Amino acid sequence: MSVRELERWVKQGGWKAPSKTSSAVQRESLSADEEQALNLIRTKLSSTQANITMKRNKRGGGQLTVSYKTLDELEAVLTKLGLG
Repeated sequence: MSVRELERWVKQGGWKAPSKTSSAVQRESLSADEEQALNLIRTKLSSTQANITMKRNKRGGGQLTVSYKTLDELEAVLTKLGLG
């Protein structure tokens, strides 16, 4: 296949990138206990601008992420958690 044939094939939709929704489907749903814990943390940090997310993996573990944009936001999060 020549480069030009490959370009035509791609333009015609011959290649599709993996959709982002397919990875979302593979993630495990949060349990009721995990949802409750996430809501408790979000409530505790509601006065901050931090973004809190929780993801669960297939092995039963997961990841809790607290994202902040500035050091002031990080300080507010630590203070709310009693660590600052």
